[in-house]
Amino acid sequence: MGAHEHDSQLGVALREGHPVYLVSFRREPEQDQQLSDVAYAEATFVREVIRRHPRAPLPAIIGNCQAGWATLVLAATNPDLTGPIVINGSPVTAVSGNIGDNTFRYIAGIFGGVWIPMLLCDLGQGMFDGANLIHNFEMLNPERRLFLKYAELFRDVDTTRESFLATEKWWSSFCLLHENEICWILENLFIGNRLGKNMAYLGSGRQHVDLKQIRARIIVFASHGDKVTPPQQALNWITDVYENEEEIRVRGQHIVSSKVVNREFRQVATTLEAIEALMPSLYEMCIKDVQEHDGRKSFSVELVERSFKDIRALNDDYRDEFPFGAVDRASELQAQIYHTIARPFVRAAVTTFTAQASRSVHPERLSRALMSSRNLMLAGFKSISEQVRQSRAKARVDNPFLLAEALYVQHIAHAMICWRDLRDMMYELMFHSMWNTPLQHYFSDRYEVQARQMTLEELSRSRCRADRALATAHPDFWFAAPTAAGLPS
Repeated sequence: MGAHEHDSQLGVALREGHPVYLVSFRREPEQDQQLSDVAYAEATFVREVIRRHPRAPLPAIIGNCQAGWATLVLAATNPDLTGPIVINGSPVTAVSGNIGDNTFRYIAGIFGGVWIPMLLCDLGQGMFDGANLIHNFEMLNPERRLFLKYAELFRDVDTTRESFLATEKWWSSFCLLHENEICWILENLFIGNRLGKNMAYLGSGRQHVDLKQIRARIIVFASHGDKVTPPQQALNWITDVYENEEEIRVRGQHIVSSKVVNREFRQVATTLEAIEALMPSLYEMCIKDVQEHDGRKSFSVELVERSFKDIRALNDDYRDEFPFGAVDRASELQAQIYHTIARPFVRAAVTTFTAQASRSVHPERLSRALMSSRNLMLAGFKSISEQVRQSRAKARVDNPFLLAEALYVQHIAHAMICWRDLRDMMYELMFHSMWNTPLQHYFSDRYEVQARQMTLEELSRSRCRADRALATAHPDFWFAAPTAAGLPS
């Protein structure tokens, strides 16, 4: 989350006058910390917020990217604790995507499963360096991360300096994770897809994370321009967890999705009450009637009821997800082999000095350290840059060198995009050649486990219980649920 942005979630909520609490993490985790401990700490934090605002409704909780699925875990394990939850670009079903796109999901199948992070943790003396994750994210758009952002900085250096430094400071805050944390994330999201199929467990398998237990309203934001989390990865868990729209209604759930992030989020603070008043179902938030007065834009929000067909229409074919079952099973076998054969020798060879040195020379850290005041060879640039800043004259718009510079930047960017597309094509061809074969389909049969489906009688009984509960709470309120095929009206 770009917390320094006025249009970020923090800025929007603060402008609406809401009390806002920001949950952040230190660089180094606590000793023996597990994700179950994190979920417990988050629940304790929310309880403290509720205690401080006894007259307020349950707090709305917002989670971006990885914090999105963590918010789902919090709401599933503490269903009576949260108000509406907003999930922004969160890869809950990380194996989803379309052929010819979303190649980030193929990395585990090409370069190895969970044993690679296990090796990196051993080299880091039990700690996984978050710089490895940032490096993978940056390589999704190398032209942006490695070149264009610096070209744009120097082109508009007078106006973009502060925002660039704030973004880089936030983006470069590489956190460390324990082995059990990174392995849980990989096994339950990026490789095993267990959270999206309601098969994830916390605390050494003792607590089932059942997403159907969530009682809060769920608002899911996704964007086609998001390379890290495309809409399929943000939304497909809905069709995996629930049998159909009728089950969402019977469980009294409200799920609101939106495939565009920037404008819709500004309306969340003002539409939560409207969402609370809706009948339980699956909806899409749409922006209508965009108007601008005195430089400020205003929108009207329309909540349109949708079906599972609308979510499935975002996918070209679900068959491309089957090979990930073989990847998951092979990852487990490779992890067992590494743990038994290689791990004792790796751990014996690693010291505190080598672990710290390996983190210091990581490309993400080293590239920034070389261009900072830590590099003694750049000590004289501080005084020189101040002189340049005071005496510099901005070039005229019709300067031919500016045109030559723009052409050069465009040429380099297109060359890097061409290399990126070629790399992604090779990744996809290699992945399906390795894992999408009849033999691998037999190898991954257990991946295609279907969740237990509710029978018509169970749906009918559940709906009747909901009707009686509403009638008891509001004797003058008559509730008519929509009639499902084959169910009595």
